[in-house]
Amino acid sequence: RTTDTVNTKDIGGVAYVSAKNLEKCSAVKSVSTNSRSVTITPVVPEGNLLLPDEGEISYYSEAPSYTVDLVVTEEEGEKVYYMYDHGKYYNAAIARSIANDVKMYGAGTYTLSFMMKAPKATEISAAVSYDTVKARTKVIEETREADTRRTEVVISFDVTEAMLNCEGFYFKVGMVKESIQNEWFAMKDIVLEK
Repeated sequence: RTTDTVNTKDIGGVAYVSAKNLEKCSAVKSVSTNSRSVTITPVVPEGNLLLPDEGEISYYSEAPSYTVDLVVTEEEGEKVYYMYDHGKYYNAAIARSIANDVKMYGAGTYTLSFMMKAPKATEISAAVSYDTVKARTKVIEETREADTRRTEVVISFDVTEAMLNCEGFYFKVGMVKESIQNEWFAMKDIVLEK
C-alpha cells in the first residue's frame, strides 16, 4: 500500500488513468506495452495487509461493547490492545473487520498472527468468520493458552471466491469461558498476510 495517488485526466467528465501512471504510484508492479497489447503485472502483497491504527481512531473494536472496553496503549513504540471485561461475559473479545482487505487481495490462503498475554493462565479463542444474509460462518477457530508471557498465535485460513461477496468478514480474539469481572488480555503485533 502506498500514500501516492494516480494522476487522472478528465475527458468529458470521465477520469482516465495512464497505464504508466499506475506503475509510478505503485498501484501495479509493472506495465509493458507493444503495438497490440498492454500487459499489467499486479502487485503481489508482501508483509502486513492490515492498515495500522493512527491517531484516536481504531480499526479494532470490543465485543460486546456494553461490558467490554478496548484500550489502546503504546509500549516501547508499539501499539498494544487491551481488552478489559467489566461484566462477566462469555467470550469477551477484540474484533476487526477484514472484509476490505480480503476483497482487495482476493481468494487464497491467509495467515493471521499476533502476540498475546494475560495476567494468569486462561484460554483464548481466535476465529475468522464471515456473514451471509442467512448465517454467520466460521472459517476457522483455534484455542490457545495465554499467560503472563507473550505467546505467539498463528492461524491460517482459506478464502474462496464465493466468500468474497459476503457482507462481513472479520476476525475475533476472545476469552473462551465466561470471564471473571475485570479480567483482561492483551494483543500486539497483529499481522494479516497472504
